Amino acid sequence: MSALAGEYNAANREVTGSCSWVEVTRPSSGAAAAALARGWDETTDGPRPDVWSPASSAWVEIARLDAREADQADIFPAENTSIVSSPLVVAMPRPMAEALGWPDAALGWGDLLTLADDPQGWGSLDHPEWGRFKLGKTNPNLSTSGLHATVGAFFAATGVASDLTRWPSCRIQPPPNTCVGSRARSSTTATQH
Repeated sequence: MSALAGEYNAANREVTGSCSWVEVTRPSSGAAAAALARGWDETTDGPRPDVWSPASSAWVEIARLDAREADQADIFPAENTSIVSSPLVVAMPRPMAEALGWPDAALGWGDLLTLADDPQGWGSLDHPEWGRFKLGKTNPNLSTSGLHATVGAFFAATGVASDLTRWPSCRIQPPPNTCVGSRARSSTTATQH
């Protein structure tokens, strides 16, 4: 985006007789979604963007829901055009991935959930010295990878990926009559990818 903005600005463009330029800022998608949903405040949020390109279309839906809850106008497009996609990956030391069956088998959230639910932890895979399985992820209220990891783990635990709502404390809540039990546990860390 910055390179495109630089090219545009280098052309010394005018729009309706006035100089025009583009400035790219980089707030996290979660922070920008929250600011747009509550009504952007330039004194605390900085200059209001004319264009918002979140890291995931999920942020647009979250911002739309948050704006509705805050009785704000729906300023978000009905359709979102994706300009890029990237996979969500789980990183772990090679020996741990191999103990789970990689590279012979593709691993997914269900494999991690099974390991997390096993009271023996890594001991169930002949590595008791590694202890229990722990998932570290970024804050799902600010980080796209944290948001998608939360949804992926939730889907693995419940089989449900739609109809998710948010509690006032901003934790993802299962739909009615869905039991998650101990499977919803995870930890949030400050690591980013």
